[in-house]
Amino acid sequence: MSDHGAPAKRSKLLPENAYRKLKEGEVYHPIVPPEDTRAEVTAWSVTVGLIMVVIFSAACVYIALRAGNGIEASIPIAILAIFFGKMRQIKSTILENVIVQSIGQAAGVVAAGAAFLVPALYLNELSPTWWHTFLACFIGGCLGVVLIIPLRKYFVRDLHGDLPFPEATAVNEILCSGESSGPTAGKVPIPAFLLGGCYDFLVEGMHLWSPEVGSGELLHSLGLTGMSDAMGGMRIEIVLAAIAALFGLGYIIGLKYASIIAAGSVLAYLVMVPLIYFFGQHGGAFDYAGKTYDIANMSAGGIFANFVKPIGIGAIAISGLVGIIRMGKIVVGSISLGFKGLSGTHDTSNEPRTQIDMNPKNVLLIQLAMAALFAVLFFVVAKTTVNTSGPMPHTTYSMGDSIMYALVGAVVGYALSFLFTPVAAQAIAIVGVNPVSGMTLITVVLTILVLVAFGLKGTGGMFV
Repeated sequence: MSDHGAPAKRSKLLPENAYRKLKEGEVYHPIVPPEDTRAEVTAWSVTVGLIMVVIFSAACVYIALRAGNGIEASIPIAILAIFFGKMRQIKSTILENVIVQSIGQAAGVVAAGAAFLVPALYLNELSPTWWHTFLACFIGGCLGVVLIIPLRKYFVRDLHGDLPFPEATAVNEILCSGESSGPTAGKVPIPAFLLGGCYDFLVEGMHLWSPEVGSGELLHSLGLTGMSDAMGGMRIEIVLAAIAALFGLGYIIGLKYASIIAAGSVLAYLVMVPLIYFFGQHGGAFDYAGKTYDIANMSAGGIFANFVKPIGIGAIAISGLVGIIRMGKIVVGSISLGFKGLSGTHDTSNEPRTQIDMNPKNVLLIQLAMAALFAVLFFVVAKTTVNTSGPMPHTTYSMGDSIMYALVGAVVGYALSFLFTPVAAQAIAIVGVNPVSGMTLITVVLTILVLVAFGLKGTGGMFV
């Protein structure tokens, strides 16, 4: 891997400037030129893509619950697309394989977002219906797709070579290897895919050994009990999650960005956690945000989860806000084009086919339609859910209250989607991972603050 996460050995199909910054006046010519009109959306690509959605939705939910974060499923789906595509009598093209992985990988983030929230309802002894989950994921997913459209040219074309796009780079190399006519094309990733799958099955499925290696257990096994106790007393703890999925992610990201992530982990676990314990152990118990904390009796993991992790989430949010400010002209320009398109036509006659996005008018109309559907969903939820708070816990919200909560909820839902779409895009462009868990926490906190201020509480409030 290079410093930017690009492979040291580039596919022969790709031009020399595929992963580097373009010089002034230099043009990038993709391996599929605009004049290539081969079919992309075919019965085969859509069918296989939907099968991948079913399989990898389950996988992504499992990883979300197991590791506390979502995964991008593009890489294994791209490998499988090539594998099954070469088994056809008429081999699939690179364009069909792109559609397969594009459809299939969409399962990851949506499924992970649901995995972080739906269990919370059951933990609060609520039972969401299938349509609660389906409509929330469907509307939010559609809104996210149309919100990312105006940012495509900024990230992919304007910042060509500036950002590593680790996972997209890996997918690109896999797809290019599958397009090659050589006898081993597309076969190299298959053994690696199977090897990683077997390893994780033995660890996660068969439980033949622990997937986590902690400094305390390791030092005890080496007979260094005193050192282990001393580190534990200072709340210094190192835990490695030894599963193939995370190992592969580090390799794909590359040395530079993997080092940055590792440095953040070192700062969190070996500096901030011990410092919080050192200064807080003599303060006694205290109440904060409805919970009681006693740092002197908290483990390193407890200190990290309650104090350090929120700091990291806040850092992600601030980084995203900076990115939003940097992309402000792009976003504002897109909205402006959308409003102009409502009264006119969008001229794309001078643009190559591959640079034509959906009509800005349609993008804006879909965004407004999704926000309206949000309002309808929130109204139905507020009107049909029993409110368990207040002097009459079994009455529903009034018509006026339900309308107000629907409008406020729709505005908050759209605003947070608008803000977090570029945050997610930037995170994926830099480290290849969408910080779904952190953004989910921020979304829940901000939503609660706004809706509670408008009086929405109780069971209905939790659902909304």
